[in-house]
Amino acid sequence: MAALKLLFLFMTWRLLTAVFGNPWLAILVLLVAYYVLDRRYIGLLPSFRRPLRRWRRMTELKRTIAQSPHHADARYELAGLYIERKSWSAAQKLLESLPDSVRESPEVRYDEGVCAVELGDADRGERLMRSAVAQTPNLRYGEPYLRLAALHVKDRPEQSLADLHEARKYNESSCQALYRMASLYHRLGRPAEATAALRQCLETYRWLPRFRRQTERRWVLLARLRLLGRR
Repeated sequence: MAALKLLFLFMTWRLLTAVFGNPWLAILVLLVAYYVLDRRYIGLLPSFRRPLRRWRRMTELKRTIAQSPHHADARYELAGLYIERKSWSAAQKLLESLPDSVRESPEVRYDEGVCAVELGDADRGERLMRSAVAQTPNLRYGEPYLRLAALHVKDRPEQSLADLHEARKYNESSCQALYRMASLYHRLGRPAEATAALRQCLETYRWLPRFRRQTERRWVLLARLRLLGRR
C-alpha cells in the first residue's frame, strides 16, 4: 500500500513537472495541495490563518485595556489568547491582575493552574486545577482532567488513569483520553486493556460528528499506528 502511494505521488509529480515545465514548481504545487487537503480532511498541520486572527484580536484587546485598565473581561480574554500562544508568564500576570471575586471562579482558577504548571510550579498548579473541578466537575467538558492526568504519568500512573476516566465521564467522545488510557494500561502491564482502549478509540471516532473529527484525528492516527505495531 505504501509503495502504491509513493508511486502515485511520483507519477503526479512527473505530470505536474510536464505541465509546468519546472520540477520545483511541481513540488510546490504538491505541497500546497497537501496542505489544503490536510486542513480540510486530516487536521495535522497548523492553520496559517489562526495566528493572524489571534494577533488581530490581541491588538484590539490591548487597545481596550489601555483605554479601560480595569476591564476584567478584556484582561481575561487576552490571558486566554496568551495561553493559546503558550505565553504562560504574560497570561499569568493578567490572570493575577483580575479582581479577587473573578479569580475565585473555576474557569480562572483552572487557567491559573495551567500557567503555574507550565512555569514550573506543578504542585500549586495541580491544587488550583483540582480546586476548579471540585467547584465545577464538568468544567470545559473534562479538559482539566486531561491536563491533570499528564502530571503523574511517571510517578503515579494509577492516579493518571483515574483522571482520564474522569475526563471520559464528562466527554465520552474524547479519543485523546482513550489513547492516553491505552498508553497507561501498557505502562502498567495490562496489554489486553491497552488494546481494548485503542480499539474503542477507533470505534468512538467512527460516530463522531464531522465538526469534532478534526480535533480528534491525531489521536486516531496514533491509535492505528499502535495497533498495527501490535500485530
